[in-house]
Amino acid sequence: MPTVLDLLVRNFTAAGQAPAEDGKATYLLSEKNGELLRRRWTDQGPGAQKSIADDAKKDTTAVYLAWPCQDAEADPSEREVSIVTQQNIRVSVYYRYCC
Repeated sequence: MPTVLDLLVRNFTAAGQAPAEDGKATYLLSEKNGELLRRRWTDQGPGAQKSIADDAKKDTTAVYLAWPCQDAEADPSEREVSIVTQQNIRVSVYYRYCC
């Protein structure tokens, strides 16, 4: 089981973070070779990794937006991540967390 210090270091070194939809994990974002990756973390360690964007600037930070669904027509599984591309343009990427 990680210590509080372990959790702080892990979260502060990530490009971005957000709570998982079930409240039992955290999603951490990182950039590798221009690809923005999302990895689910629990107390037991890292889980599956998913690519959610390409063309991310090296060592970019990311703003991860996960919002409660209040619009009946909105997709509750959709998330938004804002990143800086390799061309220094800020973009928002939308993806579904369930797929």
